[in-house]
Amino acid sequence: MQVSVPKGEPKRSVVLYFHGGAYISGSPQLYQTLLSKLAQTTGMLVCTPSYRLAPQTKYPGQLYDAYCAYQDMLQHHSAEDILLAGDSAGGNLALALWQLTRAPVAGIILFSPRTDTNSQRASWQSNFALDILPLYDINNPQSSLFHLLEAEDRVHVGVPLLAPVNADLEGLPRVLVQVGSAEVMLDDVCEFARKAGPVCVLRVYEGGFHVFQAAPFATVCCQGAWNDVRVFVSGLD
Repeated sequence: MQVSVPKGEPKRSVVLYFHGGAYISGSPQLYQTLLSKLAQTTGMLVCTPSYRLAPQTKYPGQLYDAYCAYQDMLQHHSAEDILLAGDSAGGNLALALWQLTRAPVAGIILFSPRTDTNSQRASWQSNFALDILPLYDINNPQSSLFHLLEAEDRVHVGVPLLAPVNADLEGLPRVLVQVGSAEVMLDDVCEFARKAGPVCVLRVYEGGFHVFQAAPFATVCCQGAWNDVRVFVSGLD
């Protein structure tokens, strides 16, 4: 577990953050800049577990690791003082953890989260030339989902834990969802937000690409996104 510390005295609440990387790459170390920014913006400790990756570990091994990290956090904090957060596949993992536990966490922050696994929504075509993500193809050996799931499990790719757009979202805590207008997953994320209802604050940033919040350069949409995180967190107090 990597811990990013804000300047000054941290708030009582903490963030449990899951990094992205399509479940096949990434690490807390690679996300150091984003995690530090999140700690400074929220004023909270940001705890990021190094969960196991595919293909060496098949799903739901990643969810098991997330659950263990959450249980470890409960040794020191109440559920009401924990914010779940993540980007891309990490956002997917944060939502899966909430589905598994139905815990009364303080809230959820999601950057460009994966909310579906077999989408045919329009943005996959309209934004394909603008974004970096390939189309979903569970049978393509180059696909992350191909490596994530055992062969016999690939028929279940649309289950709610992997595709939270299909989940029962009753009882979902307050959630901030951020997505860029240039993302192929734009329509998937918007559909998830629609189903989540009034507890969900959806922000779409003009020109934003996949997980633009992690960009090493400041942009107008990036600055706006971090300000929206600050506003969201202040509203949870």
